[in-house]
Amino acid sequence: MKAKKIINESKLYTIKLIRRDMFGHPESSKEWFLLKRVIDEDLNKKEIFIFDDPNDSAKKYYRHYVDSPANGNTHLVIGAFEHPMDFSCVWLILESYYYGVPYLAIDKYKLLFPNADILAVILARAFNRALRKYKLEVVLEPLNAKGIIWCLDYKDSYYQELQAIGGVNLIKGGFEDVLEEYKLRLQEEEEKRRMAKKKPINEKSDNIEDYIVNGDPVVIVGKLKEVLKGLTNPKDIARPIRLLCDHGVIWDEDEERNRLPYKAFVKAFPEVKAHISESSYNDWLNETKTSYNNDLKYRNIRKIFNFVIF
Repeated sequence: MKAKKIINESKLYTIKLIRRDMFGHPESSKEWFLLKRVIDEDLNKKEIFIFDDPNDSAKKYYRHYVDSPANGNTHLVIGAFEHPMDFSCVWLILESYYYGVPYLAIDKYKLLFPNADILAVILARAFNRALRKYKLEVVLEPLNAKGIIWCLDYKDSYYQELQAIGGVNLIKGGFEDVLEEYKLRLQEEEEKRRMAKKKPINEKSDNIEDYIVNGDPVVIVGKLKEVLKGLTNPKDIARPIRLLCDHGVIWDEDEERNRLPYKAFVKAFPEVKAHISESSYNDWLNETKTSYNNDLKYRNIRKIFNFVIF
């Protein structure tokens, strides 16, 4: 199953709530509690949001909550889920701790759409169907993101509101189950592939692709080439391999542990052989000898591989 590249690109939208007068003219509304109510109703499956494509009414999307709503602040993922990574992230911030204006952030939208505005329309349509019984409408307008650190604002705003409601709204959203099922299925499929191509004793592969057990080997090797380009320090060279070993992307079935043999590594990336010896390479891959704890470069490289590390 080919892994998709996740592109971390976000776009912000202000959320406006309007009620129309008898002549159809929009008037600003402050009845945010009603929008919070329909979000809670959707979470509890009392009235489900309908996410459909404005350009293709037959195409439906679904949502999973990553964080249960806290006064309307929530993180959900929306996608077709034909493949478990087919989703975009939506961060709703109705109670903003830092900026004081209701807004939302759409992230990783290019997995599904050429631009975030399409998903913004889908979201507005879903909210407005649910708000129709209250004769309210949501309008989403692009927000200049300059100076707005929305990820920090979401984190602090969410926990601020969670404290305000005493955590009573916490319900498992279900997205964890989706990913867990996906990982288990990948493990089962990989086990079948390993058994089918099991090699005779003492015949150890020197092809890196044989050790990549999660994700698309072609994509992962391509990313490794980008990360390793120009590196000469042994610790830096070993760092991305150690990351993939630490997170179960790389596995040596003969030794039954997360490890990539040195000969497979230097065969795939011959340009690094002059800069890292086999003993140094093995030391940096040995978690009992070396540590990447509190290593900023390690955390930054993890972001590059977040399409295969959950």
